[in-house]
Amino acid sequence: DYLLRINYTGGLEPTLENLRKITWSHKIAVPYTNLQIHGGSRLHFDLKQQYDNIVTKRGGGVCYEINGLFVWLLRKLGYKVKCIEGAFFAEEFTCQRHHLVVTVDFDELGRYIVDPGWLMAGPIKMQVMIPYVDGHHVYRLR
Repeated sequence: DYLLRINYTGGLEPTLENLRKITWSHKIAVPYTNLQIHGGSRLHFDLKQQYDNIVTKRGGGVCYEINGLFVWLLRKLGYKVKCIEGAFFAEEFTCQRHHLVVTVDFDELGRYIVDPGWLMAGPIKMQVMIPYVDGHHVYRLR
């Protein structure tokens, strides 16, 4: 049902190319919505509630909801996934733990970041202080 929700019909093997396609399909199909933070329904950090909201009801969410459920999907497909915390920089860094970032380890290829729950989709290879340009945004790991 999840793969149908994101309109993904490609390969399921845990490869870098399939990760790129799954992430992009997810990014296009699942909207980032933050209205619930400003007085709407409460955030759901329960996997069943996230699944119901995003897959069954075809809703969206904030990064913790979207990326949290995406981690579940990737693990079910056999990817080696870890979550890390992220911060944004726009003249200065914002508070820590402001953003949930998904990383995927491909052993010989290295570790990659994917982020369908925000502006950048990825995968971006984790390399410290190497600029990665994605449209109008530049990302660096520090």
